[in-house]
Amino acid sequence: MNMRAARLTKPSYASPASPSVPASPARIFALAARPFCTPAAEKDALQQDGATAEARASRQGGQDASWHDAAPLVDMHLHLDWYGDPGAFARGLSARGAGCLGCTVEPCGYETLTSLVAGVERVHPALGLHPWYMGEELLLLRKLDAFCQLAQKTRFIGEVGLDFGKAHRESAERQRAAFARVCEAVQPGSVMSIHSVRSASAVLDVLEASGRLADCTCIFHWFSGTSKELARAREAGCFFSVGPFMLKSRRGREYARQIPAAQLLLETDLPECPGTPGDAAAHAALLEETRCAIAELKGL
Repeated sequence: MNMRAARLTKPSYASPASPSVPASPARIFALAARPFCTPAAEKDALQQDGATAEARASRQGGQDASWHDAAPLVDMHLHLDWYGDPGAFARGLSARGAGCLGCTVEPCGYETLTSLVAGVERVHPALGLHPWYMGEELLLLRKLDAFCQLAQKTRFIGEVGLDFGKAHRESAERQRAAFARVCEAVQPGSVMSIHSVRSASAVLDVLEASGRLADCTCIFHWFSGTSKELARAREAGCFFSVGPFMLKSRRGREYARQIPAAQLLLETDLPECPGTPGDAAAHAALLEETRCAIAELKGL
């Protein structure tokens, strides 16, 4: 086996970490972003009070009766770097009390976005390596090296994962090996926004083997797996980000209804292509519309 192949094979893992996820700022941000659980009065405490605040947020469990007055508007899967002016868009969201996890598809996108939105409240760039953007072997190795270096500096990760849909099935094993290396590089206490098209079981297997299922906040973005896979992810303590695209299908609406409020987050998965003009006010309104649609499905 040559060195290139060796670097893409599944790494050996240490024993799984404790099932208790560290109360990192990333974890606390994700808990505070739950639209039906965390009252606004708790948000500052969550950001300042570490493990005590996390435990308090976790104990809240089910939906909060005052969610419509107090719940935050946080887009937990937004391709922020694909807007024409990511910095202006981020500042517009922040000025409206909203926030986002700014997912990227390649390490270079993360580096650029980080410089554009530095210091913007409630906006966190996320380091990504999307399965559609891995490239051929040599390019993938360079991207993986960059990802592994940058992962030591952040606990916000996304978009990462697997896609075994028809268009990407041929690269399934290469994707799996790359995702295993990604998971090995991710720090405990990280938040991970995860792509899992026709691959939720494989994603869960890699997360479990690497220890990330136990020591990170794993968020399935736009979950479209089977009901059995949904149950497995839910029971493992994973979160699920739900947005307008997911709510268009009957299965998506039913999954949104089934996901416990304490494990549900908002997303938009917008924009759909790079260079899109941004409207922060319209985006905040879309998040509110999505939140209300989910609340209606759940009878809140």
